[in-house]
Amino acid sequence: MQKEQIVFRIPKGVQIVANVFRLPGASNLLQQRPITLMFGHANSAHKELWDPIISNIIDKASETSSSNFYLEKIIAFDFSTMGDSAILNRDLLNNLDSEQMRPTTFKAIICVEPVLVSGLRFASDSTPISPMTLRRKNDFKSPDEIEKYFKSRTVYKPWHPDSLDIHIKHALYEEKSQDGLVYKLKCHPAIEAATYDGSFYACRLFWEKQHLIRCPLTLVTGNENSYLKHKDAINFVRPLCKGKYINIPRGGHMLPMEIPDELSSTIIQEIKTFLD
Repeated sequence: MQKEQIVFRIPKGVQIVANVFRLPGASNLLQQRPITLMFGHANSAHKELWDPIISNIIDKASETSSSNFYLEKIIAFDFSTMGDSAILNRDLLNNLDSEQMRPTTFKAIICVEPVLVSGLRFASDSTPISPMTLRRKNDFKSPDEIEKYFKSRTVYKPWHPDSLDIHIKHALYEEKSQDGLVYKLKCHPAIEAATYDGSFYACRLFWEKQHLIRCPLTLVTGNENSYLKHKDAINFVRPLCKGKYINIPRGGHMLPMEIPDELSSTIIQEIKTFLD
């Protein structure tokens, strides 16, 4: 298995940073078609938080193959305003245009703990989360201060220790100041808050345009989730032509970082189902 970091350049000068994992190729005698898995992260997160799950999938790559397909590549990317992409796009983030979805782009989609329901009535409304996000600490003087801060926050208490270590390592960047080095979040709190406001209002588009989801879609939640009720998840997948809902017995809204091993098993099983 090979891992490399690649910068993809897209229109408007925007750059997307991704970790690309390449697996050994299949035998030509089998005439299998290659597949690629793509991992996108939550608001204010980053691509490295998928590393434990990707490692599990790679270790069990044979289980995600079939007589017709084999796993060739896994791509985990940072959205343009977050992670390493945010650092490269710092001067471009106010000039982004909206993009329209292109149906049938993917063979299948797995949504892990998506936010599908919102109480916002107008695009100008703010979520209750935004003011708290704007008050978030964004300057740290040392790695020790960073570690103490994250480990003291209630939101990170359910996280698996490995996931929290990865987040502490990759969520910030160094910047020189008059007083020496300062450590800042790659995703600025203002960007995170604006993303919450825009995305929460846009949730209604998922419901209005369900007919555009033509590929198989599996929605996965944790049983301790406080954001998406079971009935709403069921109502969302019911009208889809190939919709499925899975509720894992434990784990909350930060499911990938809380129980990465269990989630890996679920993802592997779903990939196998898609390819059969």
